[in-house]
Amino acid sequence: MIKKSNCLSALLAASALLAACNSDYEPAIVTSENVEVSAFSLTADSKVLSNLDSVFFSIDLVNAQIFNADSLPYGTKVNKLIPKITTQSVSVAELIVPRSGLVDTTYNYLTNSTDSIDFSNGPVRLRLVSQSGSVERTYQIKVNVHQVKSDSLEWGGAALSRLPGSLAGVKESRTVEFKGKYYTLLGNGTNYRIAIQNNPADADYEEVSPISPINTPYAMKVNSLHATSDAAYVLSQTGDLLSAADEHLREWKLTQVSGWHAIVATYADQVIGSRQDAAGNWTLEYYPSGKSQALPEGFPVSGTSQTISYRFDMSTTTNVLIFGGRTTKGLSNACWSYDGKNWAKLTGRTVMLPVESPVVIPYFSTRTGADWVSTRYSTLVAFGGVNALGAINRDVYISYDFGVQWIKAGELMQLPEYVPATYGASAFVVDQELSAKARGLFAPSRIVKPITDWECPYIYVYGGYDASGKLSDNLWRAVINRFTFKPIE
Repeated sequence: MIKKSNCLSALLAASALLAACNSDYEPAIVTSENVEVSAFSLTADSKVLSNLDSVFFSIDLVNAQIFNADSLPYGTKVNKLIPKITTQSVSVAELIVPRSGLVDTTYNYLTNSTDSIDFSNGPVRLRLVSQSGSVERTYQIKVNVHQVKSDSLEWGGAALSRLPGSLAGVKESRTVEFKGKYYTLLGNGTNYRIAIQNNPADADYEEVSPISPINTPYAMKVNSLHATSDAAYVLSQTGDLLSAADEHLREWKLTQVSGWHAIVATYADQVIGSRQDAAGNWTLEYYPSGKSQALPEGFPVSGTSQTISYRFDMSTTTNVLIFGGRTTKGLSNACWSYDGKNWAKLTGRTVMLPVESPVVIPYFSTRTGADWVSTRYSTLVAFGGVNALGAINRDVYISYDFGVQWIKAGELMQLPEYVPATYGASAFVVDQELSAKARGLFAPSRIVKPITDWECPYIYVYGGYDASGKLSDNLWRAVINRFTFKPIE
């Protein structure tokens, strides 16, 4: 066994000998071959964009690409940006900037790291050379800017198509969603037809003609068409309630209900209508349950929006709401909500004028935070409808709290001049699958399984009437541009 004291003596002697033999020793210089970019950002400049330094850039080391996946807002000036680049110890760091019709300009980033760079003429090249000079790599830096106004409600410049159906002399039209399909009821006062679509984006439709009954005693109020979870309903001109539940809505049958003034809403399998008795008293009637209740104060008796179904985060039941309409005392600009048991008037601040037969759509809007992450919010969008002067409302209003408060939407959400103002239109939000390949959006990615397809919510607006009561025979489509962009991976 070797004692600890002997071991220590041996180590000290060896150290002294080593020091004596290397009195002129200098440590070897270890050079770096690393040409990796570990971080990239832009210097803050509020004159260009608020929180510019928070814009996130992806670094694809495999393909030598640096880019911001979430493009900067439309119109952002990128001709004078100061980049902040983090690398290991390199001997050369040059930014090679393209200039339209001129020779490229080269900036030495190591000696002039605060020079502003013009990214407006396409990708800027970043050339890095390792400390030893034996390794070199060139990166492409792209500062992406939206080419369209991302938060604008885009209508496409023209109607998507004509209304489905081929009824001659059509004067009335109403569309409902029923069991996953879209049914458009057309009428000319004598004849009625149904046009069926699986998807509003499809040009093809199936037409059902004739539908029964079409005799005069049961002539339909086409604009009263509504659908519940298991049937479609419409009123006759004399207030009789008709129903159809077959796949083609061909067989309309007379229920035992009569004397209704209008259909105002639906809830699950219930259709809800207003009725006035001989003494002038108003009630709300429910079919097929047979429930009846006194009309709540200020409740609309006709001309309401489509019924919107929704759920609160803390709610255990589904709620529906209706907006606007004609009350016994005039027009309304209030929302009413129903939870299957009781109606409640949603009272809050609103700048929207009272209107009859507006369009209300359960849609979305986006807000971009300081970290440049855009969050999607559930939003009610309302437009159209006739005001007390008989004029049609062109302004678009939005509500972030399910109809309690309404504000006028920003300029980018307003209707363009080429979209006609209407009342009584039918509107739906339908997801459509978009493809990155079809849109030419294969940006470099470090993700193992990149996003190639995504769902985009489109608004479809059927028909409606102008101020003279003439039917608009067009189908319009709209979308907030941002939703068509490829999601960030």
